[in-house]
Amino acid sequence: MAFVLDCSIVIAAILPDEMPSIALDLLTRTQTDRAYAPSVWPLEVANSLLVAQRRKRIDEAYRLDMLVLMAETNVIIDPETPALAWFDISTLAQLHNLTVYDAAYLELALRLKLPLATFDTRLADAARGEGLQVLGH
Repeated sequence: MAFVLDCSIVIAAILPDEMPSIALDLLTRTQTDRAYAPSVWPLEVANSLLVAQRRKRIDEAYRLDMLVLMAETNVIIDPETPALAWFDISTLAQLHNLTVYDAAYLELALRLKLPLATFDTRLADAARGEGLQVLGH
């Protein structure tokens, strides 16, 4: 089953001090199921890994290994996200009290009519409020 993959799932799956089984399962599913993400996804994942390194949760070698792993995933990056940021995504962010970044995941899931995989409570609540299935939360 295809789904939209939020950064929160990825980070939980790859940080050694987290790794809940549901996050690992969802990340593993990207090898067999279609997983989509807005164009902000690579930036969020890369930034989260850098922050984890700065906070001494991981070392540089691990961060670089995870960047390679993420670059090789089968996650499909949505090319329409930037054009939709000005109105559609911003409107969803305002409506659901989300950041514009988080609303990008919601908009993509709505547009593709797919479940949203997230550990973000506010984003999960917004997705449910829009009638979407939420995975991971």
